[in-house]
Amino acid sequence: MESKYNIKAYLDVIDRQILNFIHKNIYTIFIISISVLAFMIRFIFFDIHSADYDVYIRKWGEYLTNNNGFLGIRSIDSDYNVPYLYILACFTYIPGSYILKVKLFSVVFDYIGAVACYLIVKKLLKDNKSSDITAIITYSLVLFIPTVILNSSAWAQCDIIYVTFVLFSIYYLIDKKYSRAFLFYGIAIAFKLQAIFVFPLYIILYFSNKNFSIINFFIISIVNILLYIPALLFGRPLNLLWRVYFNQTQEYTSLTLNFPNIYNLVYGNDILKRAGIIFSITIIGILFVYILKKKMELTSIEIVEFALLLVLVETYFLPFMHDRYMFLADILSMLYFIVRKNIIVPIIIIAMSLNSYIAFLFGIIPIPLKMASVIQFFIVIKVLGEFLNISDRRVILK
Repeated sequence: MESKYNIKAYLDVIDRQILNFIHKNIYTIFIISISVLAFMIRFIFFDIHSADYDVYIRKWGEYLTNNNGFLGIRSIDSDYNVPYLYILACFTYIPGSYILKVKLFSVVFDYIGAVACYLIVKKLLKDNKSSDITAIITYSLVLFIPTVILNSSAWAQCDIIYVTFVLFSIYYLIDKKYSRAFLFYGIAIAFKLQAIFVFPLYIILYFSNKNFSIINFFIISIVNILLYIPALLFGRPLNLLWRVYFNQTQEYTSLTLNFPNIYNLVYGNDILKRAGIIFSITIIGILFVYILKKKMELTSIEIVEFALLLVLVETYFLPFMHDRYMFLADILSMLYFIVRKNIIVPIIIIAMSLNSYIAFLFGIIPIPLKMASVIQFFIVIKVLGEFLNISDRRVILK
């Protein structure tokens, strides 16, 4: 009888120790668990070969392999800038499946990007007692955004890399560490031109918040030049530093390519291309004047909100937009949901973006592009309207 009592007491002690351990480490256990599950769902798509991989990335990898890795950078014909070519060249020295290396590298940045979102939310909600759990939930939600999963694991694309650097740049903008913000933004631009979508944010902050010097803008160019130096040493002509961006804007002539914007609703020609660019600049200019006229100093939350608005407006009205160009908006919309408690915005943005992904990757069109473009228009107007509604905003009167 005493033996049974001792066993029960011993088991009770073990139960208490287990429960105490779980309670003390619940956040860590959750993060590890969610991270493992996020990788498992990505692993399902690793066998997919997208057309982009087979037509472009695989051939670039073969070229670099056949031309001594980094030395091949001097003559490779690629519309991606050299920072990503450095990565592709590194893969030629590592044994194993090339596509697996490409995908795994992007998947690593899925996690780094989710960490950036975690940090942004922690900073935004620093005075809130629930900031820790909210930030962890944000990390989890970002990892399970369908387009984030498919972009790296199925498409073998690298959009998450430039987006991650944009996110860290936004984090440092919020933290008022502006040199770091421009440093990370410069790296983002060096990886992909699509980072330019949020460039007006930095201009508006310069004029409205007045917290940093115009000298900071030169950091962007300096970073791009420094990142190009290794390629220059390998023999790549300097003029390709700028030409790669020009080539990206000239490579595709279609008004839109499997993207839900206004050009699916109108018949396209060269006049519309020019008109779309002018109209987009006009909208941004109006927002710029509006912020200055109201003497608004953008708060941390409004920085995130305005970044999302910029991506939505520009991708909707600018010509030459492609399937993946709303990728940054997909992630920013999740931050928007966390801070504004508006679930409709991320659901529609991610759904319209996912619609294009499914069409490209699996040849299925769940929602016709014209209908998707109409839906996208309403979400652009909704985010724009909420930004213009300053009744609950902090307005500083000079």
